[in-house]
Amino acid sequence: MSLILECYETSGLLIADMQFFAGWEIGDYFTYDLNVALDIEGDSEIIFDFSEADQAKPWSVVWQRETKRLVDSVNKGEYSFFLLPTGDYNLDITSQISRQGDAQITHNLRVVSGEIGFIEAAGALETFYSREPIPFIYKKPLPNGIYSVTYNIFRDTKNIEVTIQPVAGQAKLIDSLQNPFQ
Repeated sequence: MSLILECYETSGLLIADMQFFAGWEIGDYFTYDLNVALDIEGDSEIIFDFSEADQAKPWSVVWQRETKRLVDSVNKGEYSFFLLPTGDYNLDITSQISRQGDAQITHNLRVVSGEIGFIEAAGALETFYSREPIPFIYKKPLPNGIYSVTYNIFRDTKNIEVTIQPVAGQAKLIDSLQNPFQ
C-alpha cells in the first residue's frame, strides 16, 4: 500500500491501536505532550505555559523533559511515533523489509482491538481541537498481539517504508523522540 503523507508544518507519524484513538480526549496529557513535541524549536505560545525559570532555560532542555511521557509510551508499545519536518513523504506499508534505508527506527506496538490507525500528528491535532473526526491516513486490521513496526527512511527521496510484523523481540528503547530526516 502506497500513500502520500503531507506535513504542512512540523509533524509526525503516529500509529496506534484504534482503542487508543477512541480514548483520546481534549485536555489529556497525550494531547498536551504532543503539542509540546511538535514545537521542536519553541516557536509557539506553548512556551508561555512554563514557569519563568523554564522559559530562561534552552527550549531543548524543557522539550526533552516534557516529551518524556511520549517516549515512555513508545517504549511500552502503546503507540509508535516519530517526528517529521514540513514536506510530503511517500509512505509504503509493507509486510516485510525490502531494502535498507538511510535510517531505521523500530518500535513495538500492542494491538488489542484488531485494527491500527495511522495519522499525521499536526493535522490530527488541528481537527481534534475543532471536535471533528480524527483524519486517518490509513487503517489496517491486525490480529491482537504485539508487533514490530520498522521504519526504513530514505532521505533523498523522502520515502518511508513501514513494515509491520509479529514481534520477534523487544525493540531498542529510545531516549528521545526521533526525527530521522535531520
